[in-house]
Amino acid sequence: MDLEKISGLPIREEQNKLVSDRMNIPEVDIRTIDQAQEVLLRKVDNPEELYYMYRATIKDTDKEAFSDKDLRYDITVIPSFMVGDEFNKTVGHYHPNVFGTEVTYPEIYEVLQGRAHYLLQRVDYEKDPQEVLDPILIEAKVGDKVIIPPGYGHVTINPWPETLIMSNISASNFKSIYEPYAKAVGAIYYETAGGKWVKNNNYKDDFSLRKYHTYNYPGFNISFDKPMYEDYTDNPSNYEFLAKPQDYSKEFEEYLNNLS
Repeated sequence: MDLEKISGLPIREEQNKLVSDRMNIPEVDIRTIDQAQEVLLRKVDNPEELYYMYRATIKDTDKEAFSDKDLRYDITVIPSFMVGDEFNKTVGHYHPNVFGTEVTYPEIYEVLQGRAHYLLQRVDYEKDPQEVLDPILIEAKVGDKVIIPPGYGHVTINPWPETLIMSNISASNFKSIYEPYAKAVGAIYYETAGGKWVKNNNYKDDFSLRKYHTYNYPGFNISFDKPMYEDYTDNPSNYEFLAKPQDYSKEFEEYLNNLS
């Protein structure tokens, strides 16, 4: 599958791997079934490889444009299969606070192939990671961009028959926090065969899942009409909200309030 038109990069997918004849592809980081056992509805032994992460998938000529802003462009490939009773998914993570603030780093995703369910949840993971404050599901298709606001953890699920490929931009100077999802044995819900959502009873609250489609929020001045990679390299300053979210609290609030 050629991904150049949709991604803005000279890349293609072959057998669930990224390849290119015209740029260097970073070494793949493979998420295995052993690494995901703690977040599964039911422990299983296969498939052995769940998904593939390519961190800093950037042309050599654009590396400075990203490093100058302390940002990074990644690509993740999530094949379509069942993992026990669930659709294939990422293990889930939160982001730490920006240094000197109480605001966590956000992130933005773009679907390059397939469709995705982004399952967001807001908790105080330092106080009680199993007390849910706000669960959100966003469904996204090819070309859609999804913003993960500060304060939210997230899992990406592939419940469709096609391999899901997505890109993301986030700050490059932090490490994701995985432990709260492992402690709670996954996210607030598991998505199982037939599109059935199974509640994770390790969480305390009787919560309801808010379901939305993507929303092209104009407040960050990013383009929703061209590949995110191209938009970034054309206008790096428009993505400052990912590195300095503390300066964009109004915009993030408006984004959440206008999801529908």
